Amino acid sequence: MKDNQIIKGVRRTELLKALLVLFFALAAVNYCGLLSYSHAADANRHEVKLEDRPVYFEAVGVLTPKTVTTLSSKVMGMITAFNKREGEEVSSSEVILTIDDAEINADMAALEAGIAEIASNKIELEKNLALAETGKSSAAAQLDLASSTYQRIKTLYQSKTIAVQEFEKAEAAYKMASSKMNEAKAQIEVTISRRAQIEAKEKQIQANIQKMNRMKQYTIVNSPIDGRITARQTEVGMLASPGMPLVTVEDYKNMLFSAVIPEQIINNIKLGDKVKVIVDVVEDQVFVGEVTEIAPTGDVMTHTFKVKIALAHDARLKSGMYARGLFEKEIVKKISVPSDFIVKRGQLFMVYTSENDFKYVRPGSVYNNLTEILSGLNPGDAIIKK
Repeated sequence: MKDNQIIKGVRRTELLKALLVLFFALAAVNYCGLLSYSHAADANRHEVKLEDRPVYFEAVGVLTPKTVTTLSSKVMGMITAFNKREGEEVSSSEVILTIDDAEINADMAALEAGIAEIASNKIELEKNLALAETGKSSAAAQLDLASSTYQRIKTLYQSKTIAVQEFEKAEAAYKMASSKMNEAKAQIEVTISRRAQIEAKEKQIQANIQKMNRMKQYTIVNSPIDGRITARQTEVGMLASPGMPLVTVEDYKNMLFSAVIPEQIINNIKLGDKVKVIVDVVEDQVFVGEVTEIAPTGDVMTHTFKVKIALAHDARLKSGMYARGLFEKEIVKKISVPSDFIVKRGQLFMVYTSENDFKYVRPGSVYNNLTEILSGLNPGDAIIKK
């Protein structure tokens, strides 16, 4: 009997514990529901306040690549290969097209033949110069002998020791030796002059060979930058001539926003400033760029200056796209409300102050899901989202 009472007491205790656990669980569920409802209510209700908001000047412009290069031909010849089409990417130094170099090769062969001929002429000339030097040495020896003989005979003749015939013979021999000496010198001078002419011609041919080598390099057109082909002005089989545009390459990974800024605010802009850029075709994203270039002089007709803002690479950004830049002018007090609280009915805009009451408003600029309210609301008003 006593055991049965103990068992019944234990069962009552366990039942009481189970009821308490259930009670606290239900209380927790109700509290979470109330909390969720409170958060939901906060998310659907907004108190109108005057807040510090920046005032922006909106500058319009277009996106342009940092570098656009139009490659031109430096030689004349037929285009033999075109390795890239519009829209394809190229890397720096990659071959884009080639030009026929057969005529350049023919000119190079002629120049090399001229160099070979000059080398042969120089060998022969050195031989002639050596012979002329030998002839000069022989003539100098003969002149020395004839001179000494002439001086000796002349002395004897002056002393009436020898006949006039002997003197005249010695004098003639001396003159003959002098003439041969002069001929030997002249021959050497002619040979040296000939060598100088050949060396000058050799330098000229070597310069032409270097020129031909450069022209041969010009028959292979490489990309100067990493980028993308945006235009082809020629095709395979067309004749390229010096100065003729061949292909355009742009650095599409480094895009710039080129904005036109009036003179009234140009002095507020500094290199390195951060600027918000809106590209209309890229929805729901505001890009942030950096001012990298400010034109030192403006347009005398419009009194505007060009400012360039560098943007981080984004595959959606393309050259020529219309964009707007937001340049901060000042900080003012404004009324702004979340954009999704505003309801549009035809040409009218309204916000709800309760389930059945509303106010007409005049919206202004939109930024970061906040819409400026120009009129229709006052600080302290409360609005709800429907």
